[in-house]
Amino acid sequence: MAELDASAELDERQRETLLAVYAVVAERRVSQAELTWQVPTMSFAGQAFLLGLALNGGGTPFTQALAGALSLVVAVMSLQVFLKHQYLERMDSARLRQIERWLGVEAVLGHLPHGAGHRERADAPPRALTRLRATQGWAVVQVAMVLGALFVVVTAWLAPDLLRSH
Repeated sequence: MAELDASAELDERQRETLLAVYAVVAERRVSQAELTWQVPTMSFAGQAFLLGLALNGGGTPFTQALAGALSLVVAVMSLQVFLKHQYLERMDSARLRQIERWLGVEAVLGHLPHGAGHRERADAPPRALTRLRATQGWAVVQVAMVLGALFVVVTAWLAPDLLRSH
C-alpha cells in the first residue's frame, strides 16, 4: 500500500480501498487473537496428561523420560505458537491503527479503537486485576511447563527413583 499522508484528503477510491483492507485485517486480527488463546489452552491439557504419565510413578525410566520429552516438545511448540500469534495480532493492530489515522477516526472518536486510548479512559479506569497482562502471565505458565517437562526428562535419566511412588 502506498504511503498516504494522514492530513491529506482521501478520494473515494482510496477510502473504499482502505475500508476493504481494514475489514480484512480486522477479521484476521480477531482470528489471531482467538488463536493466541485457543492453541495454548488446548495444548495445556495434553501437557498435563503427559506429565501425569511421567510423574505417576509407573513405567520405566525410559517411558517416563519419553512422556516428559513429548511434554517438553508440546510445551515449547505451544509457547512458540502463543508468541507468534500474539506478534501477528500486534502487527495487525498496528496496521489497523494506521488505517484509522488515514480515515480520520481519531478526530471523530478522540482515540484510535486499536490504540492504547481504549485502555486509558477516565470514565472506566482499570481495577487491580485488570491491570495485569494475561499474555505475560500465560507466557510464564508456558515457560514453567517447559521447565517442568525438562525436569522430568533429566530426572528420569539421572535419578529415576525420584519419580517412583513408594
